[in-house]
Amino acid sequence: MERFSNHELADMHMVYGAAQGNGRAAQRIYAATYPLRQTPNHTIFANFHRRLSERGRFSPYMNGGGRQREARTVITEENILEAVAQNPCTSTHAIAAELRLTQSTIWRTLHEQLLYPFHFQQV
Repeated sequence: MERFSNHELADMHMVYGAAQGNGRAAQRIYAATYPLRQTPNHTIFANFHRRLSERGRFSPYMNGGGRQREARTVITEENILEAVAQNPCTSTHAIAAELRLTQSTIWRTLHEQLLYPFHFQQV
């Protein structure tokens, strides 16, 4: 779906109401009222109205910007760094199992802190 500004979406919603829920009529009214704007497809009016009714916001996402990160909180990052400080020789797999997180979350947190786990190799 195209990206519209909140102002354009509000105008689309008003036009859809004026057209009494008819998407094709709303498309014609919108094109006549706002000739310099991009005219959306007739299905966008109904989809947008349904989304606004169900979620109460213009954004297509429930939390306003995509999937919300649940594992990457400040407390979780502190727990990861504390586990590494207590035992620097531990593996990311062991930390992930202990804290019930994914191993990629552990890696990402360590890399952001410029900590790179490695294993000693005797030569």
